[in-house]
Formats: sequence, C-alpha cells, structure tokens
Amino acid sequence: ITVRALYASVVYNIAIARSNTELIVNAVIILFITDLDEQAYKLLNVLCPRWLQNIQEKIRKDFSGEIMCRNRINESSHDDWKDEMDLTIAALQTELTDSQKKSESEVRDLRLKKEEILELVSKVKKEHHTEMNNLKDKFASQMLEMERRQKEDNTKLEESKTELRLLKLENEEVVKRMSDLEQICKEAFGVGGKLTRRD
Repeated sequence: ITVRALYASVVYNIAIARSNTELIVNAVIILFITDLDEQAYKLLNVLCPRWLQNIQEKIRKDFSGEIMCRNRINESSHDDWKDEMDLTIAALQTELTDSQKKSESEVRDLRLKKEEILELVSKVKKEHHTEMNNLKDKFASQMLEMERRQKEDNTKLEESKTELRLLKLENEEVVKRMSDLEQICKEAFGVGGKLTRRD
C-alpha cells in the first residue's frame, strides 16, 4: 500500500504542479498526509487490532478472489473473454462520455461565473474610479477655497499692517506736535512751562 501511495503521489504531484515551488509544497503536503495515514494505521493497530486483522483478511480474500477471477478468465474461452472485454470497454466509454459531458458542463458554468466575476470587477473599478474622481474634484475645490481664504487673510493682514504703520506715523506726529507745543509753552511761560501767578 505504501509503494502504491508513493507512486500515486509522485504521479499526481508531477501532473498538477506548475512550478518547482508548487512541486515542493505538494510534496510536503503529500508526505504529511502519508505520515498521518501511517500514524492512523498504527493507532488503529493499537486500539482495534482484531478489527484491523479482519479488514486485512477481507482485503486478502478480495485479492485472492481477483486472482481466481483472472484464472477463470484465462481458463475460459477467448470469445467469452472478448465479449466481456467489449462490454467493459463499452461501459467505460459510456462512463467516459458522461464524464466528458459533465466536465464540459462544469467548464461552461465556470466560464459563466468567470464572466460574471469580471463584470463585477469592472463595475467595482468604474465605481471606484468615479468615486476617486469625485474625491479629487472635492479636494481640488477645497484647496482652491483654502487658497482663496488665505489670499483674503493675507490681504487683510497687509491692510492691518498698513493701518498699523499709519497709526504709528500719526502717533509720531502727535508726539512731535506735543513736544513742539511743550517747547512753545516753555518759551512762552517760563522755564518750567507753567504760568506765573501775579499778585
């Protein structure tokens, strides 16, 4: 059984693997399953040895029955064997035809599902593209609005700076006038700049 499992595993792995990586991965999986099968066999041999012996005995009987059947076929006439083989071939051909039809139907279903998936993906891409364009437009509009507000703020700031400079100039002018006035008062009313009282 182990040799057959190994042969089937190698053939199956070579048939389905498309790259060295898949070959290694499949080999690891097959080895794991084979090891699991052997562990299960050992466990059954420990837990249910009689039941396992009965199963093995049935398998041996089946093999012996198959050998007897082969011997009978060899002993029977060539015509009977040919008729039986023809019936077997016809049954296999019928089964193969049914399997082929079923496979073709499954392939058609898969193609339809693939087309549906592609249509759905295309629809999602279009919706995503539209949503992204809307977001870009909204973002651009917000950026323009922010730039406009920033320009307005800059203009107001410049106006405030201009007003501040004007106020400073006016303040300096007032201070200068006050200084001139004080000087005039000093000259007019005396050194202290105060009026002297006359008795």
